[in-house]
Amino acid sequence: MNITLNFHQADPGDLSEIKELLEEHHLPVSDIESSEITFYVLREGRRLLACAGIERFGADALLRSVAVLPELNRKGIGSAFVDFLISEVPKQEIRELYLLTETAEGFFGRKGFTKMDRENVPAALKLSSEFSELCPVSAVCMTIKI
Repeated sequence: MNITLNFHQADPGDLSEIKELLEEHHLPVSDIESSEITFYVLREGRRLLACAGIERFGADALLRSVAVLPELNRKGIGSAFVDFLISEVPKQEIRELYLLTETAEGFFGRKGFTKMDRENVPAALKLSSEFSELCPVSAVCMTIKI
């Protein structure tokens, strides 16, 4: 499969497909409509191949909901998607990205994220549904300065 990597901001009509992909990866979806998450997607024709979200809190943001169709894993799409997002956030005047993960610490470490104590994240992020309710305390907290 030869895919052109054209990541772009999602449209409201993409939300149901995004939720399906996130549920397939066992990622949280209960707050997707109530949180202010800017989603980005990768499509091939009409087919959703990957998604990721940025939830902004002032000059800081939470990277969340990174998912790629299972049959496309290990093809570089997730890596290219995270690179794209890291290049996009400075345009939004975001200075630091945070994330929580239970399964991808090594992947995000290779992208430049470093592990940190989740108690040290900015207060606004601690109040987000991702930090306060959706991700277990066993999730690894990571950050990257932009």
